Amino acid sequence: KSGDTYYIIGGSGDRLYEAMGERNEAAEKMRVKRKVRKNLLTFESQRKALLKHEKHTQFAEYRFLPEQFGIPTSTNIFGNTTAIITWVKEPIVITITSAEVADGHRHYFRSLWKMAKG
Repeated sequence: KSGDTYYIIGGSGDRLYEAMGERNEAAEKMRVKRKVRKNLLTFESQRKALLKHEKHTQFAEYRFLPEQFGIPTSTNIFGNTTAIITWVKEPIVITITSAEVADGHRHYFRSLWKMAKG
């Protein structure tokens, strides 16, 4: 919904862009059009890839954790949905629709967000 916030833990850098291609561009355009905020928390090692590929930075904020390694998964939280995505050639997505699970992941996100740097 317009005005909501989309939380991402462990953005996977180039893996997302390779797997999603133009679909990511379309999704980002729709996110901005609907004024949906995106808070993305990833690792310092992913900073270059993120800044290289992110074109739609309106309503978006990024923070970076100090670990110098990437991970092949990300956790996306939006509304009552939590999606755990493994960014392999054919991405694998586990979707959980539960307010309780989503709230728990948002709490975890906020804890990590406080430790991360902009």
